[in-house]
Amino acid sequence: MQDLQIGIAGEHLVCADLITKGYNAFLSDQGLPYDVVADIKGKLCKIQVKTTSKPRAIPQRKTHTPAYLFWIKRKGKGGNRIYKETDYDFMALVALDKKIIGYVPFNNVKGTMHLNEEKLTALTFEKLCQ
Repeated sequence: MQDLQIGIAGEHLVCADLITKGYNAFLSDQGLPYDVVADIKGKLCKIQVKTTSKPRAIPQRKTHTPAYLFWIKRKGKGGNRIYKETDYDFMALVALDKKIIGYVPFNNVKGTMHLNEEKLTALTFEKLCQ
């Protein structure tokens, strides 16, 4: 699968996840700093989606420790621009091979995040909305 297809699959998966949870969600137009818009408790929320196709070995570990790698703070081709706080409300991190989605508010994201399956699964949408 090409990178573009992986990204599109992740965006559709996030929409489906939110819709099955009872929210109105839809894909945004191309060129915007967010990928999905959802009506959460009467407020329109902008969601940036980052998708990876499979886990990788975490660098600088003696033993093989698989985790999903997400490049979070950068956008655009080659990652030459940085997201601003007003660009999106929260991030949806998608592990495409297992169809797992973790949700993180803007203020909790780091430049790069390595998350194993257990940690990604723990980032539920319900916890985000509390």
